[in-house]
Amino acid sequence: MAVGSFVTAVLTPNPVYYTYGPGETVYIEGDTIILNNDQQVPVQTYVEQTATIADSAPEVDPEQVEWMPLGVFALVDDEDPDPTQVVQLTVSKEGILAGMYQNTTTDTTVPLEGMVEPETGKAVFKPAEKDYPLVETGLYNLIEDNAQALVFYDADTVQEKTLVRLDQPEDEEGVEGQ
Repeated sequence: MAVGSFVTAVLTPNPVYYTYGPGETVYIEGDTIILNNDQQVPVQTYVEQTATIADSAPEVDPEQVEWMPLGVFALVDDEDPDPTQVVQLTVSKEGILAGMYQNTTTDTTVPLEGMVEPETGKAVFKPAEKDYPLVETGLYNLIEDNAQALVFYDADTVQEKTLVRLDQPEDEEGVEGQ
């Protein structure tokens, strides 16, 4: 089942893909975020708006919600191509994001929480019960093998990163897991 048809209740009819960097959908220029090459938003304001999306996920009993796996992704950038951060994500029919974050450098694993903004298809997630890091991408980006993203490490520190889909491990008979 396609992600779009799974979460139709929360998405616009047309898929929206986000691109990050100069001349793209969203990019950083100094202390300003440029949207669609014309709208300028102070980084602080943009971070607050992005955090509001992540925090808008309703409280639910995970056992009572239908989930669709989006995949397991390494968080990489050009400066450090050896990934030490991995995220596993799922989405509910209501657009709730959940999953796990693992940092192999610090040997920590924490649950993730977030939400897909219905009007824009923007997917925002963060460690549960924490404010940062805050990761923004598009829900439809997450069906690709490489998803561009913005990562806010605090209100003043933002970086463009790539979520690279990791292959599913093969089971004992050599068939990819489901």
